[in-house]
Amino acid sequence: MLRREASMAIAGLAALIVLAPGQVLAVDVVYRTVAVAEVTDVPEGGDLTDIYNYSLDEGRLVIEGYSGNSDPSIDGLWAAEGNRLETVATTDTTIPGNIFQFVGFDSFGQDGAATVFVGRYPDACDANDCEGVYVEKDGGYRLVADTFDTVPDRETTFDSLGSPAMEGEHVAFVGSVQ
Repeated sequence: MLRREASMAIAGLAALIVLAPGQVLAVDVVYRTVAVAEVTDVPEGGDLTDIYNYSLDEGRLVIEGYSGNSDPSIDGLWAAEGNRLETVATTDTTIPGNIFQFVGFDSFGQDGAATVFVGRYPDACDANDCEGVYVEKDGGYRLVADTFDTVPDRETTFDSLGSPAMEGEHVAFVGSVQ
């Protein structure tokens, strides 16, 4: 039986090197611990209790995790900056142009210093939470689309959003309709 001690995010160097027969190559790989559950502090207070997911782009690591000993406990996205975490968005973040705070995150990606994510928030979206695709860069947020937006060339709104990706200023995501 495997026992899980703690969640960790570790950044390292990986390379694929093809050698001709008879050639030998010695490579030193250096790893550094970026975040450790129940050790690494989050900016909101408390520490990172669990790590759910991550994204690595151009050396920037963004993790999705949970801080159960913050007051209140929070889910969030944090970027590893050296030996500390910087907030991308958490369930303590007020949604731009809204009075609500995010209640969770479904998926995310990044391009350089910008993070794109699907954030859920409560509102008048039937029995489900509303969703929006947001870009965070340098502490500012931009709404790309949400479940109130009309689908192009359709007379309906998005039911759900997911799988965001970005390159430069271009953002792609999956939008579902019934």
